[in-house]
Amino acid sequence: MTLRLRRLLPAIVIIAIIYTFHHTFISSSPPPIHSVPSDCALPPIYNDVLVILKTGITEARDKVPPHLTTTLRCIPNYMIYSDYAEPLSPTVFSQDILGPYISSATKATNPDFSLYNRVRLAGHSGLTPADLVADVNTPIGKPNNPGWKLDKWKFLPMVDGALAARPEAKWFVFMEADTYLLWANLAAWLARFDPRKPWYLGNQMQIVDALFAHGGSGFVLSRPAMEMARDLRAQSEDGWETAVDAHWAGDCLLGILLESCGVSLTWSWPMLQIAPPGEVDFFATGFDMGRLWCYPAVSFHHLEGEEDLRGLDRLEKGWVADGYAGKVMVYRDVFWRIVWGQIQSVKQGWDNLAADEDLGRAGSVDECREMCVHEALCLAYRFAPADETCWSGRGMQLGKKAEGFTSGWMTHRIQAVAESLGQCDEISWWFPPPPAAPPAAAAAAALVDPPAILAQDQLPPRREVERAQHIYPELDGRTVVVGRQSDGASDAVAEATQGEKPVPVFVAGGGVIVPEATEQHGGARTGDQILGGQPRLESDQRLYLLVEAGDRRQQLVRRDAGVRAGVTQVVLQVVGKMRQLLLLRRVRQGVEAGFRGVVGCCRQLRFPWEFIGVRGGRRIMRWRGQTDAHAGGRDGMD
Repeated sequence: MTLRLRRLLPAIVIIAIIYTFHHTFISSSPPPIHSVPSDCALPPIYNDVLVILKTGITEARDKVPPHLTTTLRCIPNYMIYSDYAEPLSPTVFSQDILGPYISSATKATNPDFSLYNRVRLAGHSGLTPADLVADVNTPIGKPNNPGWKLDKWKFLPMVDGALAARPEAKWFVFMEADTYLLWANLAAWLARFDPRKPWYLGNQMQIVDALFAHGGSGFVLSRPAMEMARDLRAQSEDGWETAVDAHWAGDCLLGILLESCGVSLTWSWPMLQIAPPGEVDFFATGFDMGRLWCYPAVSFHHLEGEEDLRGLDRLEKGWVADGYAGKVMVYRDVFWRIVWGQIQSVKQGWDNLAADEDLGRAGSVDECREMCVHEALCLAYRFAPADETCWSGRGMQLGKKAEGFTSGWMTHRIQAVAESLGQCDEISWWFPPPPAAPPAAAAAAALVDPPAILAQDQLPPRREVERAQHIYPELDGRTVVVGRQSDGASDAVAEATQGEKPVPVFVAGGGVIVPEATEQHGGARTGDQILGGQPRLESDQRLYLLVEAGDRRQQLVRRDAGVRAGVTQVVLQVVGKMRQLLLLRRVRQGVEAGFRGVVGCCRQLRFPWEFIGVRGGRRIMRWRGQTDAHAGGRDGMD
């Protein structure tokens, strides 16, 4: 070794030590999975985030490439998980997430894997016309679509695959090929959480009694939550495969897995949406959170094609170009920037989703508009020339293209409402604490010592809130019906309860209100207090559930054709006096959640009553009078 090299050796050793120290103790993240363009300026949190996009062979080539130049362009770490490994760009490949994590026996024998096995042998040549046909979406997804049936098997393996791909990541963000995420808003939201704790953030949905995050809306898991789910599944992989096989919704099974290891869902609507911007009601309310208006927009779902993606990409770029980089974009901003300009004139071949009230027959769109003018709460109208029907809407939705409809908006009224909602100087963040269970002593006291009037064996007249918000003391063998008893419901409930006559009641903030005779309240309208009225429910809108409290649970479901997301009939039969406390706790929790979960299908949970104040120490609720525009059936891969 020359003298020159000997002199340089100490310096080389020092540099090597510094380099090793830096990468071992200072740099917490390995190199990014994907290179990021120099003009990207996302928050540093994304160095610790892995984004997972779920897709399938029947859609990946069409739907994923646009994401690579829009949604995912500035994301350093993302994975494309599919049922088939293939290149989607010169540098991006999808990965088969099923192969390593589903047993060979299941893949070989389960009929859900027919598509998987065909394309594994023949690639895209193995696809049939039936695989590529857009199937009709039903309340239980697309049971006849091979790609949709295979899709449910990906959710649990994605947890294992994502952890293996980026075990040091603090957050794991899941999305689908028709989902758009606003990354700056998501970063501002995640900054409010401690990633060292198990978190499960998502748009709340319900199947039977399982609460879970809707997959298409996007959902987020912290690393501890991911690790807990992976470890629990590993204890019985065969058992969880059996569970997936028996279910139809993979996102629901993931929610069940997380709940089983103690990770409950943190409800995240309205920031995570089940709908595209055109189908969001920008004046909507839900739960106790007030209006959607000042909440950050974090995700949209059901985007149709590349143009929808690029439209939202332009929205974000315009926000930055106008000097708002680093500021949170709320729904108010989305409304003024992309919706307001599109509702200034009547649109033919357009459905603005106005469906709150049938205004009757109209001979023309102008006549329909005049009918809307005379309805004080009408903000939008929709005319169908074929049957000359005219509908009014009390929300603010842009809608979508649809032949056979002509739509218009009362722009002066909409502008007045929008301006009254303010500038959103304070951002509303949906970060609810876990619901506190009622103290056992107080709950028991409410059961054993209610007002004497409620102990009578008949329907009492209306009472003051302090006296009405209690529960019947003698629940043995009695059936309590929450909601309106519609035509035909009596017979079905009587049959299920061996002839027991239901007692109609209302639920309100922590107790049960018994109204006067049910038929006296059938015509209540928006704005009536829940103590004095109840929503209208047409005879073809029957929907109810029977739950038997105790060691076992029975379910009675009746879904008539034409049912809409208006009112859910909930029937609770209490068996045994020891179950009274359970009933009270379930009722209280149900009020906070809103009785909008539907057995046998899946509905967006939206609070059907709004909080209007406190009287005598009790919460007073009022019926919102809105059908849930987003309470559609479960969606499949599209």
